[in-house]
Amino acid sequence: EEEEEDEASKEREWRQKLQGELEDEWQEVIGRFEDDASHETQEPESFSAWSERLAREHAQKHQQQQREAEGACRPPRAEGSSHSWQQQEEEQRLFRERARAKEEELRESRAKRAQEARGDRGPEPARAGPRAEHPRGAGRGSLWRFGDVPWPCPGGGDPEAMAAALVARGPPLEEQGALRRYLRVQQVRWHPDRFLQRFRSQIETWELGRVMGAVTALSQALNRHAEALK
Repeated sequence: EEEEEDEASKEREWRQKLQGELEDEWQEVIGRFEDDASHETQEPESFSAWSERLAREHAQKHQQQQREAEGACRPPRAEGSSHSWQQQEEEQRLFRERARAKEEELRESRAKRAQEARGDRGPEPARAGPRAEHPRGAGRGSLWRFGDVPWPCPGGGDPEAMAAALVARGPPLEEQGALRRYLRVQQVRWHPDRFLQRFRSQIETWELGRVMGAVTALSQALNRHAEALK
């Protein structure tokens, strides 16, 4: 309320200051109309209407500048926002498909390791030592490395850029209620605790620290975007 009163006070001061200047300029305009022979068929704009029109134009320009200043604080949105929901659904579908495929590979890998541990290797006798039977990395090829994680941008990358990409796929900025709900879904999905609970067993142990560092940074970037909408 105080900000609105302050804005109204500034507007009144501007109008008073402008009044004197407009009166002088108005007299010049009236003189030009009177000297013009065509003024008999075209009624000039009244002083009050003219001053009101200039005031409206000033207010509109001020509002436009405020919107531009607010927009400068937000990441650029991708073109074609009318297709943002389709892009979001496609991204979610790909995420689920990749997660299911990795889970299936992980189950097959565990079953294979369990079979080998029981010694069920078929009729061929084992003639090689342990290193030959279990080559380096055997059974772990299906676990995720950093680039296998279904990041918002293929292969991962800068967390701020990934957060901006997620926001760009959501509803337009004008629909702030829908955009806030969309961001809450993304905040839950990329929360470090939730992500670790769901996917820890699918990530290579030596890649876990790097992956969780990127997930944490992405989660923090999404939180900043959500705070900016409040």
